[in-house]
Amino acid sequence: MESLEAKRKAGDVKEELRELEKLMQQEKDEAIFTASLGPLLTILCCA
Repeated sequence: MESLEAKRKAGDVKEELRELEKLMQQEKDEAIFTASLGPLLTILCCA
């Protein structure tokens, strides 16, 4: 019974890590998007 609980906890930790990885990837994508959007907006505004 105890090992089942330990396995469940390990599963939860893995799931949390996966969620965190997804969030970090999302933030990275948004940062890249924002970084590439800045110069583009400058070009559009000044053209």
